[in-house]
Amino acid sequence: MQRSTITPRPPLLAAPIAFVVDERAISAAETTLAYVHEHHLGPIFGATTAGTTCDINETFIAGFSLRWTGCVALRRDGGVFHGTGVPPTHPVAPTVAGIRGGIDEPLEAAAAWVRAELARRSASPP
Repeated sequence: MQRSTITPRPPLLAAPIAFVVDERAISAAETTLAYVHEHHLGPIFGATTAGTTCDINETFIAGFSLRWTGCVALRRDGGVFHGTGVPPTHPVAPTVAGIRGGIDEPLEAAAAWVRAELARRSASPP
């Protein structure tokens, strides 16, 4: 079983950071998001990731791309990662009205959070 550890080094970002994801986040993106989720590095907006980290297998059938993991992926606590993915802390789904209007609702929600967090930080003394 392979475990990985990341040790933060200065300089660290002080700006508010939000992550926007959906079921298309797969493999390396999910590994990064698993760290974000586990260590509460920022809010995650959108939908649960694919749950297919580790080696990726892909085949095409009848014009469709099918992807799956080639190994058992576990969370640090031993729970199953494959098939479950990284859940958003702020679930936001695109709507038909948003798509028609050219609005990326998960991105807009994340941007609103960043703006609010910047305002909150500038209003409070250091």
